[in-house]
Amino acid sequence: MLATTVVVAVALAVLARRVPWVRRRLPVAGSTILAWTAVGATGLALASSVPAGAVGVLVGGTALTGAGVLAVVAGAAVAAALRAPLARRRARAES
Repeated sequence: MLATTVVVAVALAVLARRVPWVRRRLPVAGSTILAWTAVGATGLALASSVPAGAVGVLVGGTALTGAGVLAVVAGAAVAAALRAPLARRRARAES
């Protein structure tokens, strides 16, 4: 399960930077941290419950991928939603 967790985390961290929607909303470090945190936490939660073998790798990999994608997309959506209000606040503070 550890190998699956590391491979999925690296793949998601790299692929998240290839999607223009994510790239415009999150910095590189943000998407990487979100992917590694979500995949790592899910991997720890599933470590004792996923069976060994090919089925375990497929089930675990699917769950890890889903958690990582969900975290990166949610983080990008939150960043996009907060960007405009924060920019207005900064503009008012500077003027």
